[in-house]
Order: sequence, then C-alpha cells, then structure tokens
Amino acid sequence: MRLFLIEHDAALRLTLARQMEADRYRVDHAKDGEEGGHRVAGALRGMRFKVKVRILNLP
Repeated sequence: MRLFLIEHDAALRLTLARQMEADRYRVDHAKDGEEGGHRVAGALRGMRFKVKVRILNLP
C-alpha cells in the first residue's frame, strides 16, 4: 500500500515515514498541504485510485 504523509514538523515527518516504511508501506511525504497537493495531483493524473483520508490534528 502506498501512503502520502503531510506534516510540517520535519523531524516528526521523517520519523513517521521511516516507521511506516519499516511496516512495509511505500511512503511519500510533504511539508505542507500546498506542496502535498501539487505532488499528489501530478502523481495521480490519469490514474484510477482509491483514496482514504485521515486528518490528525495532534497537539
């Protein structure tokens, strides 16, 4: 399964991505929604896909 992670805190983003990769997920990540939106739109253009969205507002 491929995941896309958006997190502004670089250390947390890299830690989460590494853990997900250790759990055998393919992970792409971005620092904010703007960067993430551009990357996802480009990657998914013309592809059929299923999307599940989770928004976690952690303190």
